[in-house]
Amino acid sequence: MARAYWLMKSEPFKYAWDELVKDGKTYWDGIRNYEARNNLAAMKKGDLAFYYHSNEGKEIVGIAEVVGEAYPDPTTEDPRWVVVDIAPVVPFTIPVTLTQVKEDPNLAEMGLVRRGRLSVVPVTAEEFRYVAKLGKTKIPAASKSAAVLSTSAGCANFGSVFGGSESGSAEGLMTQAPMTQARMEQIFGDQVDAIEGPSGAIRTIVDEVEIYLISDPTSDRMRLLAWVADVNRVDPRIVNVLLQANFYRTLDARYAVSEGIVFSAYLHPISTLSREELISGFDQVLALAKNFGTTYSSGKLDFGIPGAGAR
Repeated sequence: MARAYWLMKSEPFKYAWDELVKDGKTYWDGIRNYEARNNLAAMKKGDLAFYYHSNEGKEIVGIAEVVGEAYPDPTTEDPRWVVVDIAPVVPFTIPVTLTQVKEDPNLAEMGLVRRGRLSVVPVTAEEFRYVAKLGKTKIPAASKSAAVLSTSAGCANFGSVFGGSESGSAEGLMTQAPMTQARMEQIFGDQVDAIEGPSGAIRTIVDEVEIYLISDPTSDRMRLLAWVADVNRVDPRIVNVLLQANFYRTLDARYAVSEGIVFSAYLHPISTLSREELISGFDQVLALAKNFGTTYSSGKLDFGIPGAGAR
């Protein structure tokens, strides 16, 4: 399940962005509007929110992350109202003003414009990326990125985590030099608009899907991972569907579960990896993430599940 995006307003004389940074974490209290409350209740851990200074400044100044889901507002005994916990992630390099948003035709439908009186409004992924670019600010990975990197520690143990073969095709080795980490990451970067992260653990977002390229030259292993869903949000019966999909509807990429997360994953030795295999693996991992919940297919091959259609 892709993370959601929001915009949260605070008057800076009451609680400014700098105070959130100083505190490190806070609960978002005082909401007494039903629609805004419902938006708070819909938030999930890992969701990102623009931090907007209202009344004074009237500008988006940073990005926060939801780190605690809705619970009763401790500032009132009225059980109708809730709060969420948020933490600062990154300040905007250049604040984006309300005037900029209102004058930009690409943001004409944004909640900040259409639902200006609400203190908590949803933001589409496209709006979030667009506004972040206006603010010269990279959208950070949510906290689940740590789980990805944790899952990726010790690339020599790829097989023990995901199962399956680690052997790679040697086709084309006579006509091309062995793949290197630097060349692999360059090819990866050429397929997308932008990448972030250190060498060995780079990340991008394509069609709202987070894709990671994790590599360890010492162990001669790489993996492409796409975040698909939190396990605790997945019907347990889907596990059997994933196992069948891994057998009938995938080519080289597979569904996998680790650190409480469902991933799509592609594994290969680095040295024998060709450019074509890397691009194909990228496409398959992306397709499995996007097709989760529908065809569960990598889009490259479908043997068909005997006696069953797509679920």
